[in-house]
Amino acid sequence: MRRIDRQVVKKVFQKPSINDDKYSRGVLGVFAGSKKYPGAAVLTTKSASRTGVGMIRFLVNNKKVCYLVLEKSPEVVIQSGQVQGLLIGSGISSGGGNFLSRQKIKKLINQKVPTVLDAGAINFVKHTQSPCLITPHYKELQALFSANNENVDLTQIRKDPIKWAKKASQDFSTTVLLKGNTTIITDGKKVLELASSTTYLATAGSGDVLAGILGALVATNYVRIKNNQISMLEIAHAGFIIQQEVAEITSANGPMGASQMIENIAPVIRKVISTKLI
Repeated sequence: MRRIDRQVVKKVFQKPSINDDKYSRGVLGVFAGSKKYPGAAVLTTKSASRTGVGMIRFLVNNKKVCYLVLEKSPEVVIQSGQVQGLLIGSGISSGGGNFLSRQKIKKLINQKVPTVLDAGAINFVKHTQSPCLITPHYKELQALFSANNENVDLTQIRKDPIKWAKKASQDFSTTVLLKGNTTIITDGKKVLELASSTTYLATAGSGDVLAGILGALVATNYVRIKNNQISMLEIAHAGFIIQQEVAEITSANGPMGASQMIENIAPVIRKVISTKLI
């Protein structure tokens, strides 16, 4: 890991103080997974837990999905309540899913806490009034423009991803993490181009793992985000670096599944925060 990458992870990761408790360390509300894609709920909550958040509230009203989450992560709380950050959309169908799901998403984002919008919730960025990070791949970015009556061809995005990521950031007042073999992160002004650590990341669920990491970092940094001491771009950068380092270690130049990555999240963070920057 490069020195500059270690710097951003060390800045963003919040090591708990002696006076912290599970609430002050950040409570993350997760609305992810569905009857069609229940695994996304498991991957996001487990990844967030390993990234060091104080508490996770799982907010999907589906008993089977809830049971699956609790089976894999019994520390998750299946109860609504105050949160300091939100992760919404992983494993949710395009456009936010059914009517009840869409209404729930709208209600959640009205809480005005730092929010990560992934997959099926990305189009709700136009409703947010709080610091927000969206994590589309190319087709999801095209769908975002289309939903707002702008005809952008997928070929155009592939040809110049920086242009369209910046435009989305500016149009919707959000930070964009555009996923691809080269990932683009932008706040509309600053742009980061970050190469993938391994091509084996092209596997189902890897985006859910990233979303969980980002959600945890948003919740644990809610005070610093509110006070403009840290940006959503820095959150996105740190989350991406953690995911890439985890993928490289997990893969070891061979195939891997997204669920295998999760147990390497905490060791990677531990290594980075204990490394002196020389």
